[in-house]
Amino acid sequence: MTGFRNDIEDLIYFQMGPGTRTRINVGEARAYGLELEASQKITDWLSLWGNFTYTDAEIRKNLTDPDSEGKNVTGIPETAWNLGLDTQHKWFKGSLVGRYYSKIYSNSENADTEEGVYGTYEPAFLLDAKVTLTPLNWMELSLSMKIFWMKTITNTINTTAARFCRTRFEILI
Repeated sequence: MTGFRNDIEDLIYFQMGPGTRTRINVGEARAYGLELEASQKITDWLSLWGNFTYTDAEIRKNLTDPDSEGKNVTGIPETAWNLGLDTQHKWFKGSLVGRYYSKIYSNSENADTEEGVYGTYEPAFLLDAKVTLTPLNWMELSLSMKIFWMKTITNTINTTAARFCRTRFEILI
């Protein structure tokens, strides 16, 4: 377990406007947080691990955008966690990892509280799976899949899809 406090000067972050995204310097920001991590080797070929992060990041002073003072720093979720299962046996490796993050504000005034509105970052869960075979010492064959769940996808496209899936096959020599 780790606790932290960061006092930040000249933080550069994105200020969102109608159709714009501008990098600006913020006078002062402060972030408090807590990180927890645990792992357990279940057998000699299987292990389970996980971590959790809580972050309270706040703009303390911002002369260029005074309305943002006392608001959350954009781009940082309040909570995030990962849970993974890893296996390895002879020439076979596999992993299954779940990742979650809570709502992320993209507006410096934190006015983007509505859900399902274009430009918002809703809470999301991602699931990654990867299988790797090593038939020869100099060759790896891997297949990975990423599945992305959220109530609505509204960041880059305006749709109400509930799941995206991406599959990739690699041969590393």
